[in-house]
Amino acid sequence: MSLGYKSSQVAFLLRKEIEDGIFSPRSRLPSEKELCRRFKVSRPTIRRSIADLADQGLLSVRRGVGAFVNGLPNPSASARSRTISVMYPFDARSLSEVQAIVRATGHLLCAYSQMDWYWDSEKERRFLEAVREERRKGLVAFCSPIQPTNDEILEEISAQGTRVVHIEPYSDDTPAQSYIMADYRYAGYSAVCRFLMAGYRKIHMVSMGGAPYERLLKQGALNALADIAPTMTIEENFMLPVLVHDQPQGWNFMRDFLRSVSEPTGILCCSTNAAEIILNLAGEIHLPVPNRLGIIGVWHDDQTRPSSVDHFLVSHLDMARLAIEAITAEAWRGVRKLIRPNFVSLGTSRRR
Repeated sequence: MSLGYKSSQVAFLLRKEIEDGIFSPRSRLPSEKELCRRFKVSRPTIRRSIADLADQGLLSVRRGVGAFVNGLPNPSASARSRTISVMYPFDARSLSEVQAIVRATGHLLCAYSQMDWYWDSEKERRFLEAVREERRKGLVAFCSPIQPTNDEILEEISAQGTRVVHIEPYSDDTPAQSYIMADYRYAGYSAVCRFLMAGYRKIHMVSMGGAPYERLLKQGALNALADIAPTMTIEENFMLPVLVHDQPQGWNFMRDFLRSVSEPTGILCCSTNAAEIILNLAGEIHLPVPNRLGIIGVWHDDQTRPSSVDHFLVSHLDMARLAIEAITAEAWRGVRKLIRPNFVSLGTSRRR
């Protein structure tokens, strides 16, 4: 009786068939069930094999549809390029640091700054088309979550041999290309654990509008409640209204909500900006923090102001550095890594 293949062996055999033309470009691979039967392996093994080939740019995976052949990358074309394109919500400090990281590897930097317009799928597409046409060495991707997304052109860039590494989710699913991203589900899960272990009896969440990372944060928070406090009623107002600096109309609702807090309550915020608004409003009505109200936010290192509240630290700069190291390494096999954000305690939530 055959014990079947390992995922690396399955990936090798499938790659050989792609190279031999058995699977032509844009064709769909057999289903996972068919591949399991053929190689006598489990579905997780097949999924690892497909993920490996996707990292190499040979396959594109469409959730719920299947894995499609991109064709063979052109290694000679990518090898001639010494330019790395980096998408990033730059401030001057981080741009300078990213440039130094790229230059230290002997490559040139082509930066796409989102500071002026933030998310704009059309401007993003024009930039990605230039990356594709010039066959650059690598792309550190920080893509827009707004429809229409540029999945198709990202697949083409990866298929031609450009090494693509995402450093921020642009959808609820993991990207088809390589990624080094913060584990936002972990941050949400850990925040709820901290609240519950510190004795907070109610937990709520505040978003900035529903970006993919916020949805992942919420998913982790709800998973923790289901695992650790299954008897806790998840009220409809688990999600409080969006609260941002340039929309003060939401502040009155938050004042009224805070006045209604009668037992220890934890609030998880998708940004430290929202968390600091809540901290200031709690001070106005003399609601004790952290004894009656616990506050935890998420702080990204491309924010210009330091945080004054407890937060999970997400360093886009560190992830960009790791992505550049992976792109400029001699061998490329892709990378799929989730990094747990560090918790920074500044006294706005009770210690466990």
